[in-house]
Amino acid sequence: MKKEECKNSVANVPAEKPDTWRCRNCGSQAVQQRAWVNVNTGEVESFIDGGRDDYWCEACEQYGYPVRESELNSRAL
Repeated sequence: MKKEECKNSVANVPAEKPDTWRCRNCGSQAVQQRAWVNVNTGEVESFIDGGRDDYWCEACEQYGYPVRESELNSRAL
């Protein structure tokens, strides 16, 4: 599936970047973002970034904004 570049999306972060997005609640990387997907091609048309309910963590099964790993680590110190 081809992902569209979206400047306002957390999905726009290169995969090789070490400062990954994590769940604010549990710290998991299993965070998902809602998107509009073309049902015929499976292609992501755009990402939805309207509020905390647009992000879901599979690990803790809660909605919430993701945070950068570095931010999560700085809170723990």
